[in-house]
Amino acid sequence: MNLPNMDWLNKNLNILGHDIPIEVIFYGIFLVLVVLMIIALIKRRQKREEQREIDKKTPEQKPIIKEEPKEVVKTEELSKNILKPVFNPEEEINKIRDNFQSAFDDLQERIRCFYTIFPEIRLIDDLNHYAERGLTTMDLRDIVQRLLDYSGQKDTLLSPVMTILQPASEGQAIVEYLAKRINEIDKDFKSKVFKLEQYLTIGCYYAKRGLFEDAHEWYKKAAEVNQYNFIPIYNESVILLKQDRYSEAETMITELLKENIRNYHPYFLKALLLFNKGANDEALDCFDKALELDFFCSDIWYEKGIVLSSIERFQEALQCFENAIITNQRDDKAWQAKGVALSRLGMHEDAYKAYEQAIAIKPEDEEAWYGQAIALSYLGAHEDALRAFDFAIKLNKDSYKALYGKGLALFYLKNYDEALKTFDNTISINGAYAKAWYNKALIHHIKEDLENTLFSLTKAIELNPKYKEKVVKGDDFIKFKDNPDFMRLYSIE
Repeated sequence: MNLPNMDWLNKNLNILGHDIPIEVIFYGIFLVLVVLMIIALIKRRQKREEQREIDKKTPEQKPIIKEEPKEVVKTEELSKNILKPVFNPEEEINKIRDNFQSAFDDLQERIRCFYTIFPEIRLIDDLNHYAERGLTTMDLRDIVQRLLDYSGQKDTLLSPVMTILQPASEGQAIVEYLAKRINEIDKDFKSKVFKLEQYLTIGCYYAKRGLFEDAHEWYKKAAEVNQYNFIPIYNESVILLKQDRYSEAETMITELLKENIRNYHPYFLKALLLFNKGANDEALDCFDKALELDFFCSDIWYEKGIVLSSIERFQEALQCFENAIITNQRDDKAWQAKGVALSRLGMHEDAYKAYEQAIAIKPEDEEAWYGQAIALSYLGAHEDALRAFDFAIKLNKDSYKALYGKGLALFYLKNYDEALKTFDNTISINGAYAKAWYNKALIHHIKEDLENTLFSLTKAIELNPKYKEKVVKGDDFIKFKDNPDFMRLYSIE
């Protein structure tokens, strides 16, 4: 049996905005009580010393007190008083023991109050000392479940459209502690002690953090608990798809389909796999089979719409995104995708409204702000578009597309100097973005700066040869069409 694990003492608690180690809190309480006891003993000793000093004084030094006549004391009582010691060690030890017990009781009460304020600490303490406290496996499962509830982690089934590297939650430390402790307890018992859902929950936590190898380990543990439950294999298939390990994912998905599960998940995963392999028609068929099993799953409608958008069937894609929204009106990604489809269909005002809904649900999403800015640009509202691009850039300073969009808005507002700076910032992030080079050339052309126009335009054409045809056939650089250097460089006759 392993010794009790005291790692929980190394954790921090957030009290009034400050992270304070638990170990420091306990030591602090103990030291305060010890100091109080020492002070009490010192005061008691001082009083005894003062009494001894008084007793040492001669009769002449002592103050004269007129005494009243006393009753005659019997010889037996007199002898008892004379023989009684001034300092009784046994009595003093009892007093110290009583004071210590009182201090210890006070400490226990403070600890009980502390556990009331932070109940998860008591649960961690019980889990660390489960052996000496005689806890059963049922007790251990209950403690782990309560700690998982405190951590906020409840997912046992992964969404194939999950966002990787989600922000760490406040309960991150609890989950990581549990992962370590569960492994130790399983090792002590030489078997899987905990519930299937608890192994799955920790696996989902690691998957959402992008720690796929750790997630694989926990899904395997879950499969050992119940080999007939499809969720561990399903979750493993999801993260294999996220890792682009399509061959392994296909093997697992085929295994799920052989089980003839009356559940949409295997068909959903197979559709995603086929889409990633470029088999769009087969993917759409699998989405339809999944919808037969669960018509009201917003994820299926959303992903089917993505496939249709990729093959430019935007009207059908729009219907899929609207169905996704009907089944889940808080699905921000479906509102965004609807905005994209509407923009591609030329319905920019409706696209703007769709992006507005996405922003209302998830205002920290840079892509939603970017999409809304594009819709505003098409509507000619360049000042509003500029503000939306600024929001997108604030959320992601490395978004070269948002910077390029801002540069375009400034260009249309004829703020050419600021537009030029913005295109330079775009190129500093992505030097291979041909559109930014081409628009830089346009601004230099407006400023009649031939040298910089030629430099930027040449760079744009190197990155995208289609721009050469646009230069030859279009009027974007009409000021230089008669310039011999410009004509010779672009073979203009």
